[in-house]
Amino acid sequence: MKKSARVWKSVSLVLLACSGSPETGSPPSEEQDTEIPIGSPWSDPGSWPSGRVPGEGDNIVIPTGKQILLDVSPPPLGSITIQGTLVFDDEDLELSAKWIMVHGTLRVGHVQRAFQHQATLTLTDNNLEGNEMGMGTRGIMVMDGGTLDLHGTPPNKTWSKLADHVPAGSMSFQLIDEVDWKTGDQLVIAPTDYFRIGRTERARLEAVDGQELEVADPVERFRWGLLQYVDESGVTLAPTTSIIDSVLDERAEVGNLTRNIVVQGPDDELWREQGFGAHVMIMRESVGRFDGVEFRRVGQAGRVARYPVHWHLWSYASNDPEGIDATDQYVKNSAIWESANRCVVIHGTNGVTVSDNVCYDIRGHAIFLEDAVERRNVIENNLVLNVHTPSQENRILRHDDRPAGYWLTNPDNIVRGNVAADSEGMGYWLAYPEFPLGTHKNIPIQPSHLQFGEFSSNVAHSNRQMGMMFDDVPINDEGDVGPRHYRPTNTETEGGNTPVPYEMTGIVFYKHEVEWQSPSVSFWNRTHYGTFDRFVTADFNGTAFAGASLCTIKEALVIGSSLNNENEPQILESDSLTSPGAARLGAASYHSDCDILDNVFVNLPANPGKPSGAFGTSDYYITGVDKGLARNTNNRLINTHPGYRSVSPNNLAVGEGRQNYSLAGALWDPHGYWGSAGNYWVYDLPFLTDGTECSAPLEPHGNDRSCAGPYFGLLTFLLDGEDPYNSPGRTRPIRVTREDNGATWFIDDGDCTPVLGPMRNFSLLQGIRYRVAFPAGQTPGDAQDGTPGSSVNCDQMSAATPAPNHISFTITNLLEAEDFFILGVPFVGNVTPIVVATSRTPDDVFSWGSYSAYQSGDSNWQSAMNGQYWRPIEPGDNLTAVENSNGDRYWHDTANELAWIKVARMGITPVDDPTVALYQPISYLLRAE
Repeated sequence: MKKSARVWKSVSLVLLACSGSPETGSPPSEEQDTEIPIGSPWSDPGSWPSGRVPGEGDNIVIPTGKQILLDVSPPPLGSITIQGTLVFDDEDLELSAKWIMVHGTLRVGHVQRAFQHQATLTLTDNNLEGNEMGMGTRGIMVMDGGTLDLHGTPPNKTWSKLADHVPAGSMSFQLIDEVDWKTGDQLVIAPTDYFRIGRTERARLEAVDGQELEVADPVERFRWGLLQYVDESGVTLAPTTSIIDSVLDERAEVGNLTRNIVVQGPDDELWREQGFGAHVMIMRESVGRFDGVEFRRVGQAGRVARYPVHWHLWSYASNDPEGIDATDQYVKNSAIWESANRCVVIHGTNGVTVSDNVCYDIRGHAIFLEDAVERRNVIENNLVLNVHTPSQENRILRHDDRPAGYWLTNPDNIVRGNVAADSEGMGYWLAYPEFPLGTHKNIPIQPSHLQFGEFSSNVAHSNRQMGMMFDDVPINDEGDVGPRHYRPTNTETEGGNTPVPYEMTGIVFYKHEVEWQSPSVSFWNRTHYGTFDRFVTADFNGTAFAGASLCTIKEALVIGSSLNNENEPQILESDSLTSPGAARLGAASYHSDCDILDNVFVNLPANPGKPSGAFGTSDYYITGVDKGLARNTNNRLINTHPGYRSVSPNNLAVGEGRQNYSLAGALWDPHGYWGSAGNYWVYDLPFLTDGTECSAPLEPHGNDRSCAGPYFGLLTFLLDGEDPYNSPGRTRPIRVTREDNGATWFIDDGDCTPVLGPMRNFSLLQGIRYRVAFPAGQTPGDAQDGTPGSSVNCDQMSAATPAPNHISFTITNLLEAEDFFILGVPFVGNVTPIVVATSRTPDDVFSWGSYSAYQSGDSNWQSAMNGQYWRPIEPGDNLTAVENSNGDRYWHDTANELAWIKVARMGITPVDDPTVALYQPISYLLRAE
């Protein structure tokens, strides 16, 4: 049939209901539908009730039961409402309309028959207030059971990687894969450097021959293109698995943006000045399938629910916590670029597949799970590049100020093989809130306790902030975030009493940097029960692993500086960029809550005065002796210092970062990373080093020694029945003095410091006599940033604390029968104290039957209830009697208001608790009789 070339103009053209094929009048068979596009030809005036072909500006309605075959490119139309079917013929076609509403079917190509030509759909409405059936305008909106099928002919590889380096100025390069890309295709080349140094570049393909590509213009910056390995000397380009099977892959990704089906907005003033692009929205009970589609000039800036590709409120018609799945719905092998508002959004929808896509030049979080109820989706092998922070007025949610390549709010999904690079925020942000958000608050699940799906083989690099944030979850619909642990349980709620461990494997992070005065990590997590297995982290400024978690970090490869090391990270300090020299730290486990084992650390040298080396110790402030480094087993250190000994901030001068709290004075070194195995790594101070055998540790920082000890830790004093958690007295100044050499450990007023005021622990050495005092405060700490000369505003320092008539404290690491020290603690002089030692809570002693038996003079009191957990400390005549005792004597020096105790284990049974097994704490309680 000859195609009409006439252009018709009218206001509106409505097709009356009719059905069947134009030839037979019978419905098309499934076989016909699969093999060839059929229907009443658009170009045939007989296909239209008016006897004419639709003209420019017409509003079109294709009624139920009618199938139209688009066999020509119509003039720009008004709106198109499809209640029947619109199918594109197998030829080059363009369709331009203000918007398209699909209640029936719109199909270009078929799931079993890819479209072979070029189809372009342009959405043009310029009515910013348009809101067709609540779905906006300038979009393809699918609802009421409609189907949108767009199946193009994607490239055999949507993205690949370089096979060799590409020098700056080069116009040709090689990929690791043979590709069928075509001359004229638009490419994107990822950076392989730090964010502020290298950015994603776009290039036009001039020629292709298998793996060999030529582009129209020279590449602006060098790209890394080779694998890196580790041997005994460090990083090498020579293939080897002699040290570890893992390799460092920093080869630049190269993506193809060109497809033969294009959905786009016009390049008009509304797009250029207001970011008003096209959008695609799939509503409940409808179907969206996209394979080999290019979406460009898409997303509508600052407009909720107006995203390039968007499944909306699909799965939860009721409050069923499982919902239903959008089975066999997907966007794959596609390219979404130049987006003013996200890339792919899955909102209240389960079971969608997002795979093998390229997202480029995106504003706001790119691949986005919205209300934290989105489950069983597959997000796989996508390449996300060049993610921007939206302007203040265009941020949909407040956390869009740190845009992520992947914003993931529910753990019950499969996320694997993806790349996130060149983002102004994070690569991946795993933010599992306590409860669902938005329109799904009624769904009875707790995402922070749901069991984990899969997160494996994902890559993040060259982002402005960190590779992955596993914390800072949304706490309201406005997008404020706050810290929250992820704790998967058997009941998938907070009340679940059985943890369900999970694992992440094969994650790669590299080239992450730090913003001035902010923490920098490649991977931050606040989780429980996680195993982070075979991660590879390299070329970072700051810390590779950090967090507040209970976890296992194993078989990781951590490389502070690889061979891809031409540029140092650029640090934003005020309005200028500086290159201060990276301080790189391998793993900082929060209070040693993680097992760090079987890892390889490479090229992490000591950086004097900064956290650096393999292991971080800057947060060991809970106890005076920390033994958590026992969990760091079987790690291989190549060209790597074991770790910098962070200075205890109470020992700094005012104006030099002084804080009024303390770090642990002694860290156990059972594996001999710093000195002899079994020694203690301590500060080089007479308070800690006199009276024991010490030596210089590996590459000393000038403030540390390796000493035999043993050392014991003292936890915070509680006076006169203070609450152990909320007492203002926990921040009182403390001075501890060694009687043998006069050395002191002083922690000033904790109310006059910006952080950690109650942390005032100290270490005590075997056999030494110490005296404790609670003096008046002397000086405030510095401001939190440690700026020289900047100090905390403190209106009034604490006065000296009078001797109490009730005092308790806890000692750790009393393990052997010969372990002891002598301690004098303040106690009011005009009353006689009752003194007990216990491995349980001190006040529990007085409610036990064993104490009643003891009071009555029963010599068998130890056989009564809980007697094995405590011992009475009897009064002695003088200090010598205390020193000569086995720990069961105290002396009350009433004149000086001191109680002297020989602190020893005395055979007290430790509490059967694996969390304290290394420390075996003993608590002492002194109170008025």
